[in-house]
Amino acid sequence: LALSQPWLAQAANVRLDTGTLNARIQVAVDPEDPLKLSGNLEIPELSIIDTGRGERLLGWQRLGIDQLSFSAAENRLELSELEVDGPYARLHIAEDGTTNYAGLLKDQPETEAALESTEVAVGSTETSVGPALPLDVTVGRVRVSDGSADFTDLGLPLPFRAAISELGGQISTLSSNSTQPASLDLRGRVGEYGLAEINGDIQPMDPTATTDLRVLFRNVSMPDLTPYTMRFASRKIDRGTLDLDLRYVIADGKLKGENGIVIDELVLGEKVEEPGALDLPLGLAVALLTGPDGTIDIDMPVTGDVNDPQFGIGQVVMKAFVNLITKVVTAPFNLLGRLVGVESEDFDRIEFRPGSPDLTPPEKEKLVKLAEALALRPSLALTLRGAVAADEDRLALQEMRVAAVVEARLEALPADDDSMLVARRRDVLEALTAERLTVDL
Repeated sequence: LALSQPWLAQAANVRLDTGTLNARIQVAVDPEDPLKLSGNLEIPELSIIDTGRGERLLGWQRLGIDQLSFSAAENRLELSELEVDGPYARLHIAEDGTTNYAGLLKDQPETEAALESTEVAVGSTETSVGPALPLDVTVGRVRVSDGSADFTDLGLPLPFRAAISELGGQISTLSSNSTQPASLDLRGRVGEYGLAEINGDIQPMDPTATTDLRVLFRNVSMPDLTPYTMRFASRKIDRGTLDLDLRYVIADGKLKGENGIVIDELVLGEKVEEPGALDLPLGLAVALLTGPDGTIDIDMPVTGDVNDPQFGIGQVVMKAFVNLITKVVTAPFNLLGRLVGVESEDFDRIEFRPGSPDLTPPEKEKLVKLAEALALRPSLALTLRGAVAADEDRLALQEMRVAAVVEARLEALPADDDSMLVARRRDVLEALTAERLTVDL
């Protein structure tokens, strides 16, 4: 295939470093079909180099097509099965946000042929040639084995790199003229001990019409994600593992996503200054969300319209995450209440009767529930702060003081006083009034 490098170099800034073509093709030409092809082919040891960076961009150990059929008359290409062994891809994001795929294609000069009219003169008769029909392509199945990928992002405060290896699985029938979605079942290793799985259905020609994908990540090292946490929350991560269970369903352009997130033994690192980072109290959020077993288990739904030009799945997920953290840290007692089945909006207040240090039974139950909630969040520290309702407490204490004085006076009356209690109380109150007030009668 290196023989095609001069033509490839005219179209893209890449070099076909290695790769050969082995094919057994039968060619037929007849009046009813100007070109018919059938047979099989394979391309082993392909490696494409990015000439600008001098790095491997794409490649595979072997690509094989067991059967192929092409008809020019029907404008149709059918591949029975596509096998890709050892595929490799590299994605590099630079500091300015551009990728290593941007700028690979060269600008093609407009040729005179491209500017010519589509009307062709034959003798004295002009024939109008309409637009060519799109090629109808069908692939019976795609099988992938031992794939790998390198991802690097230099646009973050700390350079981030993730390696995916041992990628394998299959994709069911792909067809350019069918609305039937294709099924995916892929899995691979992330880093040293992480696992990634992708399965579900997607309509390749129009993914916004029908998509139902589930993406699983297991045992992904959280310190590897430090560059991202620094970007939005100015915090490093010292320890922890991440499990993700993501499901995204798109129907007629409407996205409905479910994000199940489980973080185990998360330990935040130092705070760093990062321009543009959100001011999120991540430490408080972690303490509120971490259970007694050291895990954070949250569900984070997302919705959106993928037909909106401003739509971006990353922006949608980040907005949902920020909203979740904001809601948790601005209403922590709502979260604590839900942990123990309390929906009361005043779970953050323990109320006493005016002028009294005694709690009512409902307030005592609230304290018990609060203690249960704190036991479920062992890393959370609670500071209690007293509050005074000055007007209510003053009035209640005054009433209690008057009642105590009246009761003491009643007890001091002679034992042989046989008047009714109401009369005695009236006499005591009149005497107290005369002592405290100067009244002109």
